[in-house]
Amino acid sequence: MIVLPSPYCTAGGLSVNTSPAVTSSNPNGGLDAFFSVGLTAFVASPGTGGLVFSDWTGDLGGASDPYEQTLAGELIATANFNVAGTTQPLTITSVSPATPVINTATNLIVTGTGFTTNSTLTTAYVGPAGGTLNGYTTTLQSATQMTIPVPSNVFTVPGYYQVLVQNSSGGCGPEAAFTFPVATAPPPTLTTISVTAPKLSIAKGLTDPFTATGTYSDNSTQDLTSQVTWVSQTEADATISTGGVATGVAIGSSKITATLGSVSGNATLTVTAAALVSIAVTPANPAITVGGTQQFTATGTYTDTTTQNLTNSVTWGSNNTGAATIVNGGANAGKASGVGAGSSTISASTGTSPVISDSTTLTVTSTSFGPCDVNQDGHFTVLDVQAIVNQGLGIAQAVSDLNTDHVVNVVDVQIVINAALNLGCTL
Repeated sequence: MIVLPSPYCTAGGLSVNTSPAVTSSNPNGGLDAFFSVGLTAFVASPGTGGLVFSDWTGDLGGASDPYEQTLAGELIATANFNVAGTTQPLTITSVSPATPVINTATNLIVTGTGFTTNSTLTTAYVGPAGGTLNGYTTTLQSATQMTIPVPSNVFTVPGYYQVLVQNSSGGCGPEAAFTFPVATAPPPTLTTISVTAPKLSIAKGLTDPFTATGTYSDNSTQDLTSQVTWVSQTEADATISTGGVATGVAIGSSKITATLGSVSGNATLTVTAAALVSIAVTPANPAITVGGTQQFTATGTYTDTTTQNLTNSVTWGSNNTGAATIVNGGANAGKASGVGAGSSTISASTGTSPVISDSTTLTVTSTSFGPCDVNQDGHFTVLDVQAIVNQGLGIAQAVSDLNTDHVVNVVDVQIVINAALNLGCTL
């Protein structure tokens, strides 16, 4: 049973009497019609041969006047009155979407036949099947299609709903109904996966964390990094972990793919040569005397954990050349010389950006020209003993035939050494 807002039919002068008989009349003349719940009647224009009645029980009687017909007998609620000679009845064959979603404003496209192309003569009703239908203004595309803008507060619960279309003249006319389901919204489906990474180009040995972002049928997005399956097409160049972290293995490139179900996405990772990470200057914090030298070494460590001697390629520097200087390039690269007492920061750095460097402190002490360091080289050695012998200088006395054996020989030198040792000199 279809329930429409009251009054359903308001054609002027049109009336239906159901007891003792059913009579249709249209004193106004012209093409008009009436219908009630479950019952449709078409009134023919003059000269069309009157009304044709179908699906009734009982006798049909009355005058031949097409504007008046008396029906005798029992009235069946499912009966229809049809205009004689009608060639295209009003029908509804489908609606789109076939299953609208609850709580959603919907442009319901109705397809059928016999729609009145004059929009002022077409009315559409939509509501729950078996409930009250509400009328809406329609947009007629043709005699076979119309669009009904259904607000979001109509399809409020899942179930069956009904659309009824009426071609009206003065509010009454032929009608057609169609029942269709309304459902809850299905869960959104994954449509695409976007694969991104901060760099997409890394040096050998470095890592790049990839992210997989899924886009769904409702245009929502979700981070799928931990849910997808990660694959590196060329593992000889780059590998990727189950969490999406890629590592550069060798110079080259690899396509990184993320897959979830039947949906996948990818991006290309490029791996370049290993890059310098750090420089270490050795030895650390040495000390020399004025006039002494110290050889420094610069060792570079790269992104793939390999090391390389960079002594000849780095730029060496001394921040206090009054204490020490250092050689850049050549066979003596990294060799520092003590100039004066004090300290200097010895540094080694790359000349390109990003600048990588390291440094250490070189301490320079004054030379002691005491009784032990005769040759003034900062140390007491056999050379000092020789100098004592050669110069005739002594620590306690001049070297001579100290043991009075009339020969200046090693025994006399040993006497000098012993005297030096007694003074605290150390060979």
